[in-house]
Amino acid sequence: MENADRKSVWPKVFAIGCGAILLFVVVIAGAVAWNWPRVTGAYHRATAAFSQLMQVRAVLLEKYGGAVTVLVKREAREGTLLSVTLVNPSFIDQLTLDGPAARQKALEVAAAARDALPPASEYAGYEVVLARRRDAGVTLTTTTSFRFSPGELPPKAAATPAK
Repeated sequence: MENADRKSVWPKVFAIGCGAILLFVVVIAGAVAWNWPRVTGAYHRATAAFSQLMQVRAVLLEKYGGAVTVLVKREAREGTLLSVTLVNPSFIDQLTLDGPAARQKALEVAAAARDALPPASEYAGYEVVLARRRDAGVTLTTTTSFRFSPGELPPKAAATPAK
């Protein structure tokens, strides 16, 4: 008789455990349902931002070639920066990376990146990193970076009317 009582305890323990897991799942589902507008809003903002960055990357890749990386950086002092890195773009061999021509070219790249964004997109600044990478058994990379405020960029290019 004592053995039969012991066997009847395990189904109760199992049922309590399943009930606790089910209660946990219901609470989590309720929290997600309660915050659904916030969750979907965050998802839509993230996908829109990612789409914008991919658009900027595509425009810069087509215009300058090389390898293009586009990031959004948040810095305490400067705010949100759009950071663009161009590795071996088509113009890199005509520049001295620490010269004034490199700064002028970086300004052009920053303006092109800004122009590729939708009009509502605003960044506190633009960072352009120009990199020259050479592989000859050993990889040698020379970089220089430039930061520009929106006021330093030339006015936005006027949109060309569709034909």
